[in-house]
Amino acid sequence: MNMLLMQAGYPSAIIRKEDRGVYINALEKGQTGGALDEYYLVVYEAVDRSLNIYLETVEPERIPRPTLNTDRRIYTTEEVAKLLQVDPESVRRYVRSGQLKAVRLGGKFIRIDKDDLNQFIERLKSK
Repeated sequence: MNMLLMQAGYPSAIIRKEDRGVYINALEKGQTGGALDEYYLVVYEAVDRSLNIYLETVEPERIPRPTLNTDRRIYTTEEVAKLLQVDPESVRRYVRSGQLKAVRLGGKFIRIDKDDLNQFIERLKSK
C-alpha cells in the first residue's frame, strides 16, 4: 500500500498502534467483498497525519497546532462532541437513531464526514 501511495506522490500511511485493530478490520472487510469505504477512511487519516508530520519537519513554523482541526473532512465522535458542545455519548445516540450519518470502522469506532455533520447541524437549526 505504501509503495503505491509513494509512487502517486503521497507520503506513506503510518498506522498508529492504537489504530491497527481498526485498520485490520477494515482491510479484512474490503478483502472479503465488503465495501472499501472504511479502509479508505483509515488510510486517508493515516496519510493526512503522515503529511502533517513531514511538513512539520520541513517547516515547523508554518504548521499550526490547533486543538481541533475544523478544516478536516472526517471527524471522530469526540471531535464532533466538542464542536457540538455535547457529550460523546450524545453523538453516538444521534448516529444510532439515524439522525447523524457516520461510517462504522468496526466495533465502536465511527467517523463522521464534515458534510454529513453540516447537514445535521442545519436540520437542528431549522427545528
